[in-house]
Amino acid sequence: MASNTLSATFKLFATSDGSTISGSLRVDGYPLVQRYTAGTEKYVPDFAALPEADRPTIYPVLRDQSTAAVLTPNTYEWRYNDVLLTFGADGLSTNSGMAGLFKRIDNYQASIGGQTFQLQALRVMGNLASATNHDNDRITLGGTVEAAGSSVAFADLAKDVVIQESTGNQYSAAIVNDAGSALTDEVTTLTESLQIYKDGVLLTDTTGVAYQWYVLLPSGKQNLGTAATQAVGLDDVDGSSVVGCDISVAGSVVASAYDLVTDYTDPYLVQFAVTGMTGDRCRPGETPTVTPAVYRRSDPGTPVSGLVSTWSWAVYDNTGAPFTLSGKQGATFQAASVTTSYNELRSASGALGFIVSAEYEL
Repeated sequence: MASNTLSATFKLFATSDGSTISGSLRVDGYPLVQRYTAGTEKYVPDFAALPEADRPTIYPVLRDQSTAAVLTPNTYEWRYNDVLLTFGADGLSTNSGMAGLFKRIDNYQASIGGQTFQLQALRVMGNLASATNHDNDRITLGGTVEAAGSSVAFADLAKDVVIQESTGNQYSAAIVNDAGSALTDEVTTLTESLQIYKDGVLLTDTTGVAYQWYVLLPSGKQNLGTAATQAVGLDDVDGSSVVGCDISVAGSVVASAYDLVTDYTDPYLVQFAVTGMTGDRCRPGETPTVTPAVYRRSDPGTPVSGLVSTWSWAVYDNTGAPFTLSGKQGATFQAASVTTSYNELRSASGALGFIVSAEYEL
């Protein structure tokens, strides 16, 4: 028999956040990172001053789990910090205090996996940081999509808006590819590349920048390469895996970026059941339990019994640092499920990320 590996990731949020349930949100243009200088109204980058095509533009990437086909939502509900956005005839947001801050684009041309799809997108038109807003924010999307002939609801696809105080010489980065972060029968290798920013300005000269690419596993980082771009193929990804890159300058890591890549050719997928909480966010007093289960892609409604009994786990807080759950000896361990609490989630900067993997025989 041949030994195979399954891997998947899941993120659980406390009350003030939403959780990504299906698919993901992608950002074209500048990433959702804005820095401010204390005591001033100076923001870098100044989203309002950028050419409109360069402003952060957010759109969904939804896929049929069994076929990997990209799905186009039928309805969209955009929220900013849990406030449902409303729009005028010109597409600009009309909410009190957010008038003109966002723009709805109904037929945005999104490139996913080498194909072009017309999707609704949300464009940031003004500065999200302000004299009274120096905390990270969140953009979420819910709606409906047609899959297998039925209308299916999805909720809380999410993207963080990172707002940081500027201290000078700060770096950030985002991983991009043109394959929708998906490996399929048609796209068996994708190429990851980086957009690197210094103090919010896109670097065009990356001389002196060093790269370390890896796959993040419960056992640690599995190194991939050190070039500016990185090819990721079927042998690198088991189910869904986090591909990361540490960016170094003068020998010190100055930023890290991550991308969740899914192998849709794998006959199995991992889904997570969460009990012990109401809805998709943990509230005060609740103690959610997260349990992974294996499903066949051809039958995502029926769990496969007996294939996996114990999972290897790695747990991270909302900043990406390893996190030790109550009752555990470290951030990595083996278990069939894990239980946390609202207070523990809040102590982890509002969210916990889980990476699981398991071996199975065919």
